[in-house]
Amino acid sequence: MDRLRMFSKWEQRATVRNAPRRIVTVLDSKRFFSSRMSTLLQQPLIQAMSEPLLRKVEIQLLYRYLQFTEYLETSIVNKTIVLIMNDELPISLDQRLRDEAYKIYCDEAYHALQAHDTIAQIIELSGEQP
Repeated sequence: MDRLRMFSKWEQRATVRNAPRRIVTVLDSKRFFSSRMSTLLQQPLIQAMSEPLLRKVEIQLLYRYLQFTEYLETSIVNKTIVLIMNDELPISLDQRLRDEAYKIYCDEAYHALQAHDTIAQIIELSGEQP
C-alpha cells in the first residue's frame, strides 16, 4: 500500500483528534500576532518600524513562541509525563495520578501538533520562513 495513501485519512480516523483542524486566519490589519501579546512589540522603536518590517518581526516572534511550545511539550512535559506513567520517578505516585498522566500526555502532544501545524500554515500564508 502506498504510504501516503495509507495516511490520507488519518485526520478523519484519529480518535483523539476528531475536532476540525484549526485554520489560521489573519486579522483585518493583516497581522498574525497582536502587539498586546508581546512587550517587545509595544516598544516605541519597534512600533516606529515600517509596516512590512514590523510584520516580519511579529511573524518571527510568533514562530519563536510556537517553536518553544513544540519543544516544551515534546521534550520536557511529555518526557516527564512518561516517567510518571511508568512509575520511574524517585518518588512513588498514586496509581490514580499515573492514570491521569495518560490524559495529560495526549493533551500536551496535541498542543505540540497544533503549534507545528500553525507554523506550516503561517509559512504558507505569509511566505516568511522561521
